Amino acid sequence: MPHINQTALENFFQDDTELLIDLAIFFAQALGDCKARLNYSVDNQDTFTLCETIHLLKGRLGYFSATGLKDLASTIELQGKESQLNDIRPILAELLAGIEEMMCELREITGMPLMYEADE
Repeated sequence: MPHINQTALENFFQDDTELLIDLAIFFAQALGDCKARLNYSVDNQDTFTLCETIHLLKGRLGYFSATGLKDLASTIELQGKESQLNDIRPILAELLAGIEEMMCELREITGMPLMYEADE
């Protein structure tokens, strides 16, 4: 099941392929650090870092019209704000797996390798 709404993505970027590629590269470059910060924050019950990081990630997912992934990120953010991190690991794993799938979609759409730390 695709994570990127292709029609919404095309409407957002309006044939500005260069901007799409630039944002995809930026997203890929920041992804390794973002994943590390999320895992660290859950492991250490650091709700501030969790909320800050997931909020940034949620915004970046919006660029790619990945509504389902944004919804998962919102769930994580809400649980972080409520300091309910005990059951957050499965939701985070689902989000990160979805982002991996989305990265494959972005690679196909942009024709770019979009490598990040987890790929090396």
